Amino acid sequence: ISKDKKGVLSNSILVADEVHNLGSPGNLKRLSSRLSMFPYRLGLSATPIREYDKEGNNFIEEEIGKTFFEFDLKRAIKRGVLCQFDYHAIPYQLNKEETDKIAKYVRHGEARKKSGENPLDVDRETALRVSKVKKLSIEKLPLFQEYITKNTKILERCIVFVFTREYGKEVQRIIWDLDRNYHTYYAEDDKQELEGFSKGELNLLLTCHKISEGIDIKTVRFSFLRKKLRK
Repeated sequence: ISKDKKGVLSNSILVADEVHNLGSPGNLKRLSSRLSMFPYRLGLSATPIREYDKEGNNFIEEEIGKTFFEFDLKRAIKRGVLCQFDYHAIPYQLNKEETDKIAKYVRHGEARKKSGENPLDVDRETALRVSKVKKLSIEKLPLFQEYITKNTKILERCIVFVFTREYGKEVQRIIWDLDRNYHTYYAEDDKQELEGFSKGELNLLLTCHKISEGIDIKTVRFSFLRKKLRK
């Protein structure tokens, strides 16, 4: 935008794919009131609403516009664009160290708000910290192991999503005893592994968020997502 010395953008269309990412705190600072130079603006997203981020959602609506077309899950399944799916929750309890860490984050957040910091910013950061503790809880690992041991078919044509590579290593130790025809996919260097999974050469793929957006592998039967099992 800053390099548009000839005014080309004033006669251009802006297409923001995965438009929910546009509402990040960094983009709010960099782009507020700057996108209006585009006379035509279009945002696309399968998950347009930013959870726990009213400010980010308002920014997207102000800069891109109100939602004018929706294609919901029911219609997508009926049209054959998406398949039906079921969520099977696996309940777990945080251990004392994890609950203490969350309590510490909450107390710290309240103290920051009392000192005059923006409550919305503080609540957002606190929610992210709490979420990270839950996503990395070691208490989920034995429950995951128990579940897949009793339901080994779950691992057929399966994608397992983890929050970090380090956590993924713990998951790998569990998977190794049940199915060794798998690979990790964390970076572009592993793209051949993604292709191998797509072709059926690999039975299971272990990944982070990298392929959670904009990918279509029709042979996938199951996927694990954080504390929930998705089929």
